[in-house]
Amino acid sequence: MNSSQKKRSEESSEVSSPSSTPKKGVGTPGGRQEHSLGVLTQKFLDLLLNSDEKTIDLNQAVHILGVPKRRIYDITNVLEGVGLVEKKLKNRIQWVGDSLENSEILDLFQSQEANLDFWTREMERKIDDLLETNKDLAYLTLEDLQNLHGTQKTMIAIRSPPGTSVEVVSASPQEQEVNLHSETGEILVHFFSQ
Repeated sequence: MNSSQKKRSEESSEVSSPSSTPKKGVGTPGGRQEHSLGVLTQKFLDLLLNSDEKTIDLNQAVHILGVPKRRIYDITNVLEGVGLVEKKLKNRIQWVGDSLENSEILDLFQSQEANLDFWTREMERKIDDLLETNKDLAYLTLEDLQNLHGTQKTMIAIRSPPGTSVEVVSASPQEQEVNLHSETGEILVHFFSQ
């Protein structure tokens, strides 16, 4: 298990439920909480509800809030889905909801975000477990290589430890150079021709 997998595994083992999910960077400028969907939703709603006729141009919101447009779309899609906003033009939305408190909407988004964080970590843990469990089956046979489509040329099979760097330098279509470097173990190279 490499250090990245070990770190993810340790992070995953601490998770027991969405409500116990700690926020990384809480209280730090530019930290995760400052850019979380919940905080961004609060800022977006403040802009929307304090604008003329409770209508806002999404491009203007992107500029004011300094976030990618997809983050604004995440918010507006949920708000539209629960009937709180409507699209008036391509990039303009209007508040049509009742007087729900911003804190209620914020709670909804924070709950959804915590749930997504939980399931993301769960999937990462399961992928790590699957890779670890099946690592002895992660190989190709000579027959597998020979059955590859379009292999009328020389093939090179490389077996190397994690962290090996590979650099391919192409001087011309007929002349290529492959440089391999590993500080953690030996590299095995096999050539196959058909």
